[in-house]
Amino acid sequence: MGLNFHITGTRTQANASSFWLNPHVISNHLFETTKAKMDYPKLTGDTLGAQEVKHQQEGDNVSQRPLDEERLWLISDIQQTEQLDSQQHLERMKRRQQREQEERQKQKELKEMKMKKQEQWRTERAKKTALQEQVLRERADRLKQFREFQRKVLKEESVVPETGCKS
Repeated sequence: MGLNFHITGTRTQANASSFWLNPHVISNHLFETTKAKMDYPKLTGDTLGAQEVKHQQEGDNVSQRPLDEERLWLISDIQQTEQLDSQQHLERMKRRQQREQEERQKQKELKEMKMKKQEQWRTERAKKTALQEQVLRERADRLKQFREFQRKVLKEESVVPETGCKS
């Protein structure tokens, strides 16, 4: 449906444009030229007809039902998403705590292994040291015995048994 705007009379172009820029003039003109039908309920006297009111309310309810259902669906979807996000967050936190616990356990095991190796090294070193000391003591004892034997032999040689004099 096309709208035709005609400027009639003796108005000049400037007067006509200012006339048509007035919003009240345009809306009145549009209503009159298009003969727009509004879906207002029919008036019976001063009140609306009961059937028209009921029909209008049902129409409103029908148009609102899909919106309400969509709204409820969106709310439900949001709640499910939030619940899923919170579950995923909890799972991530549990996995993180588990990883941290495993890491602490590994560090503890490494530390214990290191301490055990150090203790083994110390005991081995102590054993080797004790063995070396024992070998040195034995050598010292043998050397001591040898020197005592030498002194004894030298004493015997220096004293001549026939004369009983020292040479």
